[in-house]
Amino acid sequence: MLSLERLDVHGIEKKLELALRNIKEINRISARNKELILRFLDYCKAEGLSDMRVEHYARILKKIGEVFSKSFMRLLKRTL
Repeated sequence: MLSLERLDVHGIEKKLELALRNIKEINRISARNKELILRFLDYCKAEGLSDMRVEHYARILKKIGEVFSKSFMRLLKRTL
């Protein structure tokens, strides 16, 4: 019998792997911001978020990291 739980019709596992690799390899994001993004994504997975949601966050955070050259921590402190 086919299990719908394991059926990945959208290829989300590969998309997530690609998104994580892109974050690690891109030069326009600082090493510190990459670390923060990857730690956040690991936290999301540990909290039980779906791969689809984590992949979405990865794409969005990659774009934000490319746009802002400053540290995420500095941006956060300025907004608080």
